[in-house]
Amino acid sequence: MAPQYRHIFFDATDTLLRVRGSVGAVYAPVAARHGLALTSRAIDAAFQPAMAAAPPPAFPGATPEALPCLERDWWHAVVQRALVPLGPFPGFEAFFAEVFAIFRTPEPWELLPGARAALETLRTQGRRLGLISDMDSRLLDVLAALELDHLLETVVLSPSAGFAKPDPRLFTLALERAGATAASSAHVGDSLRADIAGARAAGMLAIYFDSRGRGDAPAEVPAVRQLADLPALLERLERTPARDQPPDSRRLGSRTQRDRPG
Repeated sequence: MAPQYRHIFFDATDTLLRVRGSVGAVYAPVAARHGLALTSRAIDAAFQPAMAAAPPPAFPGATPEALPCLERDWWHAVVQRALVPLGPFPGFEAFFAEVFAIFRTPEPWELLPGARAALETLRTQGRRLGLISDMDSRLLDVLAALELDHLLETVVLSPSAGFAKPDPRLFTLALERAGATAASSAHVGDSLRADIAGARAAGMLAIYFDSRGRGDAPAEVPAVRQLADLPALLERLERTPARDQPPDSRRLGSRTQRDRPG
């Protein structure tokens, strides 16, 4: 029997993969080689507000030929906004070219614990997998290098889609490309605002990846603390209609305490 939730979509950053250490840890040695000595902590502190002030990374109507430049320009503005105020940086352009290229490789990335195994288990359950992310097209190279591309049938990225999270049109586009319905689909992500709100607005089942155990999701939103718990959570939700589940029972993560562009 085919599972009720046939299509499972994932966020990318801080759900399936994450920056190794931090952005600052990757940037700092490169910046030093190009004339700006900063600690990784100082870079991280400047990077977050620069990201928050950036416009959505979406370019509606962009042609495939124009998209790479638009993506690069978006990141150039973010990184420049973060680092240039921290000190004289005559080597900024060379620095940016280097770090932009680095993030196209697997070097600064790592998979979250249990990510590959969870995807493989979901596939054995008869589910079809996809990814919905605000990251740019460099992610496609990273997924291939990490050998996840063959597990993800549908990949929808905000820059080329023209919509960014939490716009439900991004999620609806992913459903259309996958040939899926909202009722038969779930989205897993670590951001309540971007992932959970966006997926729910599109009519999908939204599953909160609460790896830090914050416990801050609405009671009606199922959550897991580790990706290894996801296949069992889906099976349990399929066995028990949502209206019959008491709120506390929907949080598999609350029973497994062994234990952020997306």
